Amino acid sequence: MATNVKFIGLLFIIILTSCKMEKEKKYRWIATVTAPQEYPSEVYWGDLIADDYHSSFSEIFGTSYTGWGSEGSSMGEGI
Repeated sequence: MATNVKFIGLLFIIILTSCKMEKEKKYRWIATVTAPQEYPSEVYWGDLIADDYHSSFSEIFGTSYTGWGSEGSSMGEGI
């Protein structure tokens, strides 16, 4: 019985010391309009809404054919 209590205590200590109290890293991002070069797209109207971010898109962006992974059209906004 004493061995079980010691084992459980040791296991509890190991679990507590292995926990990390780190905050989740926040990344800065901005909404853009992109499309594959072979299939250009045009945004007529739309919104991208997140917890702490809002961006509206309209026909002002024109036709996008920059390719996936490239920076597309974006508007300057305070983040």
